[in-house]
Amino acid sequence: MPPTDDRLSPAKGNAQATHWIHLRSWQAWRMLIAVTTRYLPEKNDARLAARPAHRAWLAQLKQDGLLVNAGPFADGDGALLIFDVVDEGSLDQILPHDPYPAGSLKVVSKRPWNALFDF
Repeated sequence: MPPTDDRLSPAKGNAQATHWIHLRSWQAWRMLIAVTTRYLPEKNDARLAARPAHRAWLAQLKQDGLLVNAGPFADGDGALLIFDVVDEGSLDQILPHDPYPAGSLKVVSKRPWNALFDF
């Protein structure tokens, strides 16, 4: 978070203040959505075969600024993905491009998420 005092006043020509104002306005129309998935055991072999392509897809989403973080649960039953998107509709346009085979996982939930800390 930027300082809120007069040190970063854009009126004083402070470039960092202008950056923070831009960042705040950009974040005002973005939302974080936590997606939880559950792997379906009957398609486990197909899912594992597609894992390298799936992880490359996630890496590209991260590079594009659409994915905050992702990873499997320690019990191996599913995963958590945190997306940074405009709205749930844009997330619905992203998810079908996952290289994991159809029927190898189930989206259990898609929930807007409020982060307490910057990352």
